[in-house]
Amino acid sequence: VEWSVSLKLIPMISPILQQIRTKVSADRTRFEDGVYNLDLAYVTERIIAMGFPGGGLASMWRNNIDQVSSMLKSYHSQHFKVWNLSQIKYDYDKFDNNIIELGFPDHHNPTIDLLFEIVLSIDNYLKEDPDNVAVIHCL
Repeated sequence: VEWSVSLKLIPMISPILQQIRTKVSADRTRFEDGVYNLDLAYVTERIIAMGFPGGGLASMWRNNIDQVSSMLKSYHSQHFKVWNLSQIKYDYDKFDNNIIELGFPDHHNPTIDLLFEIVLSIDNYLKEDPDNVAVIHCL
C-alpha cells in the first residue's frame, strides 16, 4: 500500500501528528522552540539524546527525519555527528553521512566492549573541536 497525502491536507494534519508524537514520547523532555517539536533533549550542551529519526509513515509517531536533520544543521551546522545505536539504517544522506553505526538489539544492553567503543568514539569526537555535538539514539 502506498501512502500519500495531498499537500492541501498537511496544514490540517500537522497539529494531529504533533499530538500523536507528544503522546508517544509521554513524559520525556521534548525540544520545542516554536519551529521544531522533537523527541530530543540536551543531556549536556554537547550531548543530545533523541528518538529514532523516522521517515514515511513512521514519521507520524517518531521524530520526522527531515525535521531532525534541519534542526541539527540549523543549530549545529557542520559540528554534529549522530550515533545510531539501533540496528536499523535510514537515509544517512540527510545528515551528510555524519553517522556512526554501533547498533545492538532493541531492548537489550550492549556488550561491555561495545559500550566502551561507543563512549570512546563520542569522547574522541567531542575532543576534536569544542563546537562538536554528539547526537545519540537507539530505536
